[in-house]
Order: sequence, then structure tokens, then C-alpha cells
Amino acid sequence: MGIRLITFSPKSSSTMSKYETMIKYRVINKEILACDMDLEEALMTVEVLRINNPDKIYDIEDYNWTSVEQRRLGRDPDLH
Repeated sequence: MGIRLITFSPKSSSTMSKYETMIKYRVINKEILACDMDLEEALMTVEVLRINNPDKIYDIEDYNWTSVEQRRLGRDPDLH
């Protein structure tokens, strides 16, 4: 029993999207239990889950996160 940190291998810089992304973490156990956390929050969440459910194993997975504002396509000139 313990915590596994599953790391995401980022794409090369030539294939990265034009949007600025940051690494966020989520706690999983065959399904996502909590997401959009920094590493400290994820570790704290796993610790609480382990205290409440000592027989289960929880993993922390990292992923690229982009804010909603950065995913917008911009102004559509046909609408104005």
C-alpha cells in the first residue's frame, strides 16, 4: 500500500500547443477522485484518503492543464 506518482511525458516543444499549460495533479483509484491540484494538495488528499481507507491504493497522476481563457479562439470577425 502506498502512493504511486504517475508522470506524464510532455510532448516535444515543436508539437506543443500554442497555449501556455501548467502541470496539475489528480488523485486516481481506477477513476478520478480529485483533480486540478498542485502536488502538495494532491499529497494531502491521498493522505486523508489513506487514513479513511487503509486497504486501498491511491495514485497521483500529473497532466497538462490549460485555463479556459487560454483555450478561446479569439474574436470572430464574422460576428461583429
